[in-house]
Amino acid sequence: MRLLSTVENDLEPQFARWETLDTPTDDEFLQMMLNWAWQHGDLTTAIRQSYRLDDNANIDLVRASFFTAVRRWLSGDSYAQIATASGQEIDDVLAIQTAAISFGLQTVIEQALSLLSKLIESRGGQIAPSVAVFSELLRFGVPNETACMLCSSGVRHRRAAILLAGIVEIQGAVPLGRAFVFAKAGQALRDDEAAWRDRLGSLVYANTLVDVN
Repeated sequence: MRLLSTVENDLEPQFARWETLDTPTDDEFLQMMLNWAWQHGDLTTAIRQSYRLDDNANIDLVRASFFTAVRRWLSGDSYAQIATASGQEIDDVLAIQTAAISFGLQTVIEQALSLLSKLIESRGGQIAPSVAVFSELLRFGVPNETACMLCSSGVRHRRAAILLAGIVEIQGAVPLGRAFVFAKAGQALRDDEAAWRDRLGSLVYANTLVDVN
């Protein structure tokens, strides 16, 4: 009930495009969600554990680093790239991503957006698909709905899903369904095998071809 009250009185008034957002990584939307989530749920505990902060440490000191890690995670950066951008060691980035982003942050945002969706529906509206999918993007570390569908439907390699989602034929094709997206992805992999092997590496290429077929 406390979270519901916070969603209704604090989160909802901060954003005007809950029903019309067309890009889930829209900068205004992302910054607003991060600012809100920083104060809620069990994220504080996850942050302290991931950054190895004691109970008396001010977690705001790692806020910029964490927000950078989240943005880079969503953009599809590798762990090494996230480490460089956020000023952390790779082992620490793995802990931050696993406990603080894909669990702590993703959980509180998933709960909040579920409540927000019901709230908006009670008023005759409907939350935008780009808002609804945001927590799943955090789970998989991908920048768009197409890459999210690929990951959630069986593509095991994050980088492969992100690159395949950039194929013109399947950009924005989520409403056409899994079968269409996977068929186009498989066709692209087969039609230009050499280029895809070069981009993904032979093992990831072989695994991804199996995944989409």
